[in-house]
Amino acid sequence: MRFPEGTPQYDLRKTADKYGAAMLFEIFNYLGLAIVINVAVMLILGLFTGSTAIDTSTDIGYAEYMLLNAVVSYVPLFVVFCLIFKNELQETKYMYPYPKVRGETVILFFAGGCLGRVGALFTAYVSDLMNTLFNVPVPEAAFSDSISKNAIQFITFETFSVIVAPVCEELIYRHLLLRPMRKHGDMAAAVISSLIFALGHFNFDQFLYTFLFGFSLAVVAIRRDSVVPSIIIHMINNLLAGLGTYLPETFGNDVVDSIFDSLSFMAELFGLLLLFGGTAAVVIAAVLRLFSFREPDFIPNKEQLRIMLTSPLVIAGTASMLLLAFILLYV
Repeated sequence: MRFPEGTPQYDLRKTADKYGAAMLFEIFNYLGLAIVINVAVMLILGLFTGSTAIDTSTDIGYAEYMLLNAVVSYVPLFVVFCLIFKNELQETKYMYPYPKVRGETVILFFAGGCLGRVGALFTAYVSDLMNTLFNVPVPEAAFSDSISKNAIQFITFETFSVIVAPVCEELIYRHLLLRPMRKHGDMAAAVISSLIFALGHFNFDQFLYTFLFGFSLAVVAIRRDSVVPSIIIHMINNLLAGLGTYLPETFGNDVVDSIFDSLSFMAELFGLLLLFGGTAAVVIAAVLRLFSFREPDFIPNKEQLRIMLTSPLVIAGTASMLLLAFILLYV
């Protein structure tokens, strides 16, 4: 649908097209640019060490691998998204302040954790159903190639997962991709940034979980007008995931195994608290209208979503990212 130039709808569609372009670049980065950067780093490494491969079996090599993975995953996105949304990021006059509610960040943390885990359970059910009906192989766990085999490497993995990933992802998805759309409306901003966050994991099994969790992070960032609270929440979530999902069965040392088993048990208990205790937080958030967005006068929330999600570039980006995720996991 075409909109008259100079209208809010026209400006929203133009901004939405930029988000579609960002999604297509994320695919390009994953399939092409990341490989080019990896090859370039390996060639440079070969000039100094004589080897064009990182030995991930050593602790230093594993840390180098994790660092390189972080660089190729986040740096190109950060640079290109800054360029795409340069003008929008400088505009702040359309930001909508929200009344502060005591304890709202903690409430949203538990509510988001609960919604995310419910989404994960539903996604797991759908995945099992697909496997049963269509004989589709069960997809491997995310990060399976980088899961460590000893305590030092696991701590390295957790350092990147708990510190590097949350900081980078919140700056990318809850700043660079959230703020540009806020001038058109916070509902559209929360939805599109969460959608790209979920699709950007390229993990079909994680989509609903990451979308719902990302949406709760977007709400926190919008209400607090800062990514600091969302970074902290993201860090806690990744710490729990690492201890509950990616912890090796044994490190070959009874003392070390005992320590990490205790930490894993604590993470599982906290996960249950998020699932069941978070239900109360969802109710409280609903009563306090913490998930409600102010509706701008110029474009109602429903129209925001319709205009944004019918952008040809957004449709193309969404379909392409879903297809790639499906291929990576099931083909």
